[in-house]
Amino acid sequence: MADDFIDAALDGGFEFPLAAWINADVGEFENHGGSLVKEQSPIVPQVPHSAHALSMHRPVASLQPAAATCYPVTMRRHHHHVYVIELSPDVIYEARFRKANPDYVRDKPCVYVGMTGLNPDVRFDKHKAGIQANRFVLEFGLRLLPDLYVMYNPMPYHGACEMEVELAIGLREAGYGVWQA
Repeated sequence: MADDFIDAALDGGFEFPLAAWINADVGEFENHGGSLVKEQSPIVPQVPHSAHALSMHRPVASLQPAAATCYPVTMRRHHHHVYVIELSPDVIYEARFRKANPDYVRDKPCVYVGMTGLNPDVRFDKHKAGIQANRFVLEFGLRLLPDLYVMYNPMPYHGACEMEVELAIGLREAGYGVWQA
């Protein structure tokens, strides 16, 4: 029966039980060549389904309301962070960095301000390893400066986006040399 089910799906003459797809346990499915399929049930209303949509594992929406299982809504904890990396003073000799920091005060450190969904220590290690790295951090990055950012973390994604910009502006106004990607 399962092989007939797959053949019918590939020929386009297939009707798929949407409600069964929504409410079924994974154990009720059979594995056929890497895709999970469920045998038809006579109790569930049939929904026309194209072979192309089956290959994408997305049932076509029904015009009839399907009996959906209700799941409790869980809140994701905030896990985004802003971070500040101290850069070598030699970065000021880079033209792009100098141009971005016309009011840089010589005695203040040069820094990179970023945002991540990872732990800032892990993100710094990735920068230094060249994985999705900023060029200035890769070449001139010295260490994290947690005193400048730890009080803000963690936060939601949009808060981290805004805080990255605000932190960079605040440090630049304080005379720091700042690079923010």
